[in-house]
Amino acid sequence: MFSDKSQAVCRDAIGHLYGFEPEADEKNERIGNADPVSTLTYRYEHCGSVEDRLEMLAEGLTAIHGTFTIEEVSEIDPVNAEKLLESMHERCLIAEVGFGRYKG
Repeated sequence: MFSDKSQAVCRDAIGHLYGFEPEADEKNERIGNADPVSTLTYRYEHCGSVEDRLEMLAEGLTAIHGTFTIEEVSEIDPVNAEKLLESMHERCLIAEVGFGRYKG
């Protein structure tokens, strides 16, 4: 006997038991195959405050590249790349781990 507090888990278990295969969802497929840099750019552009943008940028670039350079920052915001890098550094969101290489 199977039991779980979550209806979604139970529904999924019953579906697997009876061989139910859900139809592919185009939207979820596109999201799963999205480019991480373009996803970060979208999230950056739609973020509310400047502080949130800087934190998101530092964490996102570190997650994508490990360490990043000003060129990767300019892929996200080509106009303000130097200012962004300087602001993230001033707020201790990033550290320079090598010449011109940063990590959040």
